[in-house]
Amino acid sequence: MKKNGKNVQIEGQLSILNILNIPSDIDKSYSPEEINAVVLQLLDAKEKAKKREKEEKKRQADIKREERLRAKREKEERHIQEVTCMDLPMDWNNAFDKDVRTQDVHFDSISDALIHCL
Repeated sequence: MKKNGKNVQIEGQLSILNILNIPSDIDKSYSPEEINAVVLQLLDAKEKAKKREKEEKKRQADIKREERLRAKREKEERHIQEVTCMDLPMDWNNAFDKDVRTQDVHFDSISDALIHCL
């Protein structure tokens, strides 16, 4: 921040000139080549800052996408659990237990049961 033509440091903050160790009277003490070098450094810093900002936006977008995918997966899992869950009441009785024809009938595989039925 400039006050009366001088760079003033705000409490806790540094000016760009302080960061680059450049005196506030830069126009009087540096050659055009030196100023050009500083400008190139600033341009390079600007590009790096843009790159960091772009990477941060990409990272945030990835985090949001992952959260949406996780929420979608959780919703699908809850739906599957809800659809496939078959909680039987405590007093549930198998209707076929009372049928005399099905008592003591057990087969180890589906194919054995099919052959027996035929």
